[in-house]
Amino acid sequence: MFELPGLTYYSKLKTLDSESLEVRSYELTLLVYKILFGVVHVNSRPNAFFTLRNQLHLRGHKYVMVKQCSVNRITESFFQ
Repeated sequence: MFELPGLTYYSKLKTLDSESLEVRSYELTLLVYKILFGVVHVNSRPNAFFTLRNQLHLRGHKYVMVKQCSVNRITESFFQ
């Protein structure tokens, strides 16, 4: 990995032709929404990646995701 000393965060983003963390977070949230509601089709079933909360008696809505436990060392660092 290389460093860009002396540049501001936004200068580094421009140099690397990258989006800010805020924009990337919004894009990821939108992608997850599209997968869950079937707008984007994935080769696997959506619940292979996400588990929704099934406790409807709590405040909020049922579309709260629960982090799955890892079954092996390879998938341990996915979606953290």
